[in-house]
Amino acid sequence: MQTMKIWLLAAALAVPMTLASTSVCARGDGGDMPGMDTSTHDMKSKSEGAMKDMPAANRYTQGVIRKVDMAQGKLTIKHGEIKNLGMPGMTMLFRVKDPAMLKMVKANDAVLFTVEKHGGALVITELKMAP
Repeated sequence: MQTMKIWLLAAALAVPMTLASTSVCARGDGGDMPGMDTSTHDMKSKSEGAMKDMPAANRYTQGVIRKVDMAQGKLTIKHGEIKNLGMPGMTMLFRVKDPAMLKMVKANDAVLFTVEKHGGALVITELKMAP
């Protein structure tokens, strides 16, 4: 009888917790990404040609390299707002368009970069050292 009471209590608590976690996902507020309202992000980047026509202030994003992963071909960057994607500043992992970019930087380097969405992934298309 005691086991059944414990089971019923666990089930009674599980339902509200499941509903609460579902509403967090459904509300589109970015979950653990403070300040990111994913309900309004279409994450559509401008075409590469349009990116080259943008003023440098809007085209490049400032960031600091946190990690270089040569094996995976990725950079972890703490970055400011990515204007062409409407994305606020945060720390993220990015693929690079050209693996040679990985050899240009090391952890703690200040950089300027452009990022575009390619096949569902965010890809750094240009990377240079910040002045």
